[in-house]
Formats: sequence, structure tokens, C-alpha cells
Amino acid sequence: GILSMLLDNKPYDGRAITQDGNHTLAVSAVDEFGLASSKTVQFMLDQTGPIIRVNIKTGDVLERLGTFSVINNTVDAVSGLKSVETKLDGISIANNSILSLETLGFGKHTITITAA
Repeated sequence: GILSMLLDNKPYDGRAITQDGNHTLAVSAVDEFGLASSKTVQFMLDQTGPIIRVNIKTGDVLERLGTFSVINNTVDAVSGLKSVETKLDGISIANNSILSLETLGFGKHTITITAA
């Protein structure tokens, strides 16, 4: 039989695909009786996680009076983002929310950002 494989319109030998992005795999086969079949599939490979950028850094000290906001600029260059969640001390907050420092207790607080 004859087997032909093309990845993104170039001959493909079955090695691991390592380049992020959209791909097209086309496979054609002809058996010993001349019967042919083919299949084309499109897929996205995304091996790169989202990049999370936030305006507050570990160890920052905020004064007790006034307000602050948590601004996260999270991006995923390959497949985009399904969701981004920002939490302050385990409680969900909206991105760019203006929060009063007076309502937080003294001490350390934790900001957690999860992106998918």
C-alpha cells in the first residue's frame, strides 16, 4: 500500500509536532487493490500557558488609608483565554475594582489570579 501524510501542506513523517498554532494534517492511503481513502483534520497545538501580569507585586506594602485596584493584564497569544479569575484572600473580585484599604485588616493579604 501507499501512505501519504502532509502537515500544513508539507511532507510529514510522523515526528512530534512542536510548533504552537493551527495545523492541518492530511493522510491518504491506497491499498494493494487500488482502493483509496483520505482524511484531513485541523487542530490547534498550544503548549504555552497564559502570561499573567498584575500591578501589585509580592511584598508590596500599601498604606492603610485610601484605595487600590488589582489590575491584571492576562494574555494567551496562541489560543486566547476562556476565563480569568482574580481573588483577594479567597474572595472573587472584578478586574480593575477599586478597593478600600480601610476595609482590609492589618497584615498580609493574598491575591490569586487563575487563567485558563
